[in-house]
Amino acid sequence: MKKLIVVIVAFMVVFGSPLLSAQENTAAENAAPEKESARDVFERIVNFNAVIQSVFYYRNDSDFDGTRPFYNEDGQSVGLLGTFFAPKLELKPIEEIRIYYEAEIGLNLWSRNDPAQYSSGEKSAFQLAHREIYAEGHFVDNLVGFKVGYQKFYDPSGLFLGHWIGAASFISDPGWARFTLSAGQLPDQTYEGVTLDSNNFKHDTLVYGLRTDVPHKEWLFTIWMYGLNDSQIVDQTANIVTPGFSFSADYKWVNFGLDLALQAGKTTNAAADGDEKTFAYALQAFADFSYYGFGTHLSQLILSADDKHDHNGNNGAFYYSGKSRSRTIMLSEDEIRDKGGNLDEMIAARRGQFYLARSGYSLTDLAFSYNVKDIFVPALIVGAGFALESDNALAGVMVGVETDLDMEIKYKDILSFHLIGGILFPGGAAAAYVNQYDRKATNNQYMVETSLGVFF
Repeated sequence: MKKLIVVIVAFMVVFGSPLLSAQENTAAENAAPEKESARDVFERIVNFNAVIQSVFYYRNDSDFDGTRPFYNEDGQSVGLLGTFFAPKLELKPIEEIRIYYEAEIGLNLWSRNDPAQYSSGEKSAFQLAHREIYAEGHFVDNLVGFKVGYQKFYDPSGLFLGHWIGAASFISDPGWARFTLSAGQLPDQTYEGVTLDSNNFKHDTLVYGLRTDVPHKEWLFTIWMYGLNDSQIVDQTANIVTPGFSFSADYKWVNFGLDLALQAGKTTNAAADGDEKTFAYALQAFADFSYYGFGTHLSQLILSADDKHDHNGNNGAFYYSGKSRSRTIMLSEDEIRDKGGNLDEMIAARRGQFYLARSGYSLTDLAFSYNVKDIFVPALIVGAGFALESDNALAGVMVGVETDLDMEIKYKDILSFHLIGGILFPGGAAAAYVNQYDRKATNNQYMVETSLGVFF
């Protein structure tokens, strides 16, 4: 009997342990997965980025006329020191859904905005803008998607639509092409009512459009059509349709492309004897070359001109967003920090959220740069702007020739410091639109700009 018990115990010791281990492993495999920690959940769902930038800017004059006004206590120069902070928050509760929020505190001027000021009604209080608030989703292998909310909305060229607006888009991407159907509203100063139940769509500015993006290897082809219905001015509703074609190619050493946009439409009661018809165009071409640290940028912008008779029933000026690919700082928007005062907008008439350059505008710019180990990037920028219809610019043809030297110092992808010096040789076309007294004066204008930006 004792021998039998010894044999049974030995059998269990030799063969039981592996069996128990197998049972334990099976139990462990069938057990519930370990609970995700709060930190892991946060890192999976939340993504935070921000930009903080401080800018110094000085320009010797606000126009090209040295005539001193009789009363000139504020002087004629332009200068500012300012700081802004732009936090960007992205939430992804699930893989298919994305929620995005971006604000901007600034551009707060050191001489105007008081950080100790609590009252938001005071002019000296810090400025706060809520830029983008939208939800985005993609389902069924990207066959069904949407993007709805406040956003920076561009057409493929950016020449017609490049605004902060509320918009909704339906997106479908089967792989061989991407289709986007959009509708949105531009903000305006016409309010039908203060409360929600008294608001309507009677005098709003609406945009809509459809774009088709077709990729092919390094190329991207886009066919698009966007429209504008602007009824903010009573009895002067503008209906403008803008079809366009864009293509771009991105290779290791060169990136180039072309944007062509046409405009046609009608504005009721905008002419002296009835309606105003619009037939206009815009063209933009660009090329960026990169070779062993050397970089070259070339771009050309053309905006069509109106004839010399305003409100005669025909408008040939393009409804322009103010956005282009030009690297110039005074002849076009300063991409380092938009401060206004760029000539492509100053020579144009304002129509709601758009600019109509009745003299037309041709802007050619060329930039050379050299990247020294991603630390020091000096760049030389040269641009020349011309009016296409001199009769609308007091017989002036040249808008101006600009030359800038941009000395950029970088640290990884986090810090960027720019020191820029520039000079503008204005022409008669710019003087006709900008000068306050002598419309023929073309004094040179120079500027200095610095920018310290931290990106994370």
